[in-house]
Amino acid sequence: MKLTTRKIWATLTVVGVIALVCFAYAQQEQRGQTSYMPVDIKETFAAIMARMTKAKPAIEKEHTSLLNQRYDLANRAAQGTTMSRGKPVQGGIRVRLPAGTTWEQLAAMSPDEIRDKNLYPRGFYPLSHPNHPEGGMVFPRSTIDETLKQTDRDLTRFDLDFDLPDHMMPEFPDIEQFRAFDPVTTELAFWGQTFNIQEIVNEVHKIGPKLLEEANKPHWETARPEPPA
Repeated sequence: MKLTTRKIWATLTVVGVIALVCFAYAQQEQRGQTSYMPVDIKETFAAIMARMTKAKPAIEKEHTSLLNQRYDLANRAAQGTTMSRGKPVQGGIRVRLPAGTTWEQLAAMSPDEIRDKNLYPRGFYPLSHPNHPEGGMVFPRSTIDETLKQTDRDLTRFDLDFDLPDHMMPEFPDIEQFRAFDPVTTELAFWGQTFNIQEIVNEVHKIGPKLLEEANKPHWETARPEPPA
């Protein structure tokens, strides 16, 4: 009798689990699509490229409008200040304030007052990806050109261009300006200073045995600092 009862309960348990799984699956189907991106792409690449290329102007227009609402992106270089290769550095505060508001007025308010009046500058809010549903990295033109030149790889996207104007971006660094090695003289130029690698290697060979000798000494032979008076 006990064996029969166990079989009955085991059968009921299995049936119950199957019923719960089916119910959960049915509920999920009723809710619609999930937040997970589909992995079974049904479009051809040509169709995807055509669709996203067509949508590109509207997407960029919307994001540019958002940028201009939040930031002053005008080309106003700071006088007498340039980057290492001569590109002007932009000056001034670029976050836009709500209409009729000054920085002095915000400084005199409490955080609660700024929140309640909805005066927190939008330029300090998180900034979404220009095409958030698609995502992916978007490179400035200077990086694209240099990568193409050095590696013959084109990082240009057909659906999106970089969103910030070039005058707001740091200049692409001249690698040789910061690092240049002469294999004949073994001299390394770095940030305006010159180092002879071979001389450094020779010095390491000199002090290396002494360092090993000190490291192999028993700890009680190692000189201890005198305690403070």
